[in-house]
Amino acid sequence: AQVIWDSQSQIGTLLVEGMPNLDAGEQYQMWLVSEHTTVSAGTFSVDDAGTGVLVFRSPEPLQQFDVIGVSVEPNAGSEAPTTPHLVTGEIDT
Repeated sequence: AQVIWDSQSQIGTLLVEGMPNLDAGEQYQMWLVSEHTTVSAGTFSVDDAGTGVLVFRSPEPLQQFDVIGVSVEPNAGSEAPTTPHLVTGEIDT
C-alpha cells in the first residue's frame, strides 16, 4: 500500500495491490488513527488482482495522525473498525 498526500489541498490517494478479494457485502475501509481518535477516510473495493484506489480528504493535516490502517467492513462502512487492520503504516512527520 502507498499513500500520496497533498498538504495544501488536504487530499490524499491510497493505492493498494495484492489485497484479498472480499465476500459479498464487504468492502475495505481506510482509517486515520491517532492516540485519541480514529477517523474513517472512506471505503473502497479492489479488482480481481487485488488492486484498488481511494481518494480521500483528511479532516486535519495528515501529520496529526500516527497510523493509517485498512480493515474489512460492511459495504456501508462502519463508525469504527470492526475487524483488525489488514494493512497499517506509520505516518512520518
